[in-house]
Amino acid sequence: TFTHTFTAGDSVSTAGGLQEAIENGVSYVTLTDSINLENGSFEIGAGEEMVIDLNGHAMTVENTEAKASCAIKNSGKLTIKNGTVTYKGVGDTSFGYGTNTISNSGELVIDGAAIVNTTPVGSSVAIDCSAGAKLTINSGLIKSEKNAIRLCPFGAAPISCTIIGGEITGARAIQIQLPSNKPADAPDIDLTITGGTFTSTTGLALYSYSDGQSFA
Repeated sequence: TFTHTFTAGDSVSTAGGLQEAIENGVSYVTLTDSINLENGSFEIGAGEEMVIDLNGHAMTVENTEAKASCAIKNSGKLTIKNGTVTYKGVGDTSFGYGTNTISNSGELVIDGAAIVNTTPVGSSVAIDCSAGAKLTINSGLIKSEKNAIRLCPFGAAPISCTIIGGEITGARAIQIQLPSNKPADAPDIDLTITGGTFTSTTGLALYSYSDGQSFA
């Protein structure tokens, strides 16, 4: 059992310590060692705010269950800095469920971190943004065997994505997925790119479609 009296800016070295920091509302956590969440994950809830400074270390998850899953679910305000988050799930070749490194419906900032998804098949996304999400990438690496970033506003709220720098790499570096075959009915997606490098392993660095039908 991990027990610790946390203060803002405290440090953790285990998965249990990170989970306890989240439960205690710690706003800034620095890793002092790499951690393996194994089949686990953690969540930043709505109204919560946290900075995770990986401090050059790695956070890894390998989920062996065939279901929708992620390493991090963010509905609050989360900043990830200075290290690597790597996730591998059991992909679904029929695309019935997704496996994401980060599932984001809140505010997410990537600052000098690598967010990696090594799931080889199915809908596997390094950062998956749903309705209402805000994503800012200042620097770092966003990499997936499939989609590096997906902007998917299923719902009424718009998505905002700002890329200032970094390297975005995947079969599709950025995928804009609208929820119907009528793009005009979809919520707004505000995509602003002022820097960075975008690499696609299939030739589709920026791909936009609705129900599988490409329109841009």
